[in-house]
Amino acid sequence: MAQIKLIYFEGCPNAEKSRQALRAVGIPFDEIRQDELPSESPFKSYSSPTILDGDKLIFGSRADAGSGGCSLEIPTADSLKKKLEIGATRTN
Repeated sequence: MAQIKLIYFEGCPNAEKSRQALRAVGIPFDEIRQDELPSESPFKSYSSPTILDGDKLIFGSRADAGSGGCSLEIPTADSLKKKLEIGATRTN
């Protein structure tokens, strides 16, 4: 399982842009579809899309338990590189 996670719900208008940014960076990531998760899953408590690096929130936001919502901030490949410290020493 990759340390980077893209959390989204099916039909999210910004999920594909976030996926493309992650692919452009070239770092492996797991996709987590909120609408396929049980209601008690902690991943349901994030806006869509959200990007996590382990437990660290990179983009998106945390929401009230089970409420979800849409992210207003959409990452670019350059902003992801900076937030994920790509090019710097990275420990996985």
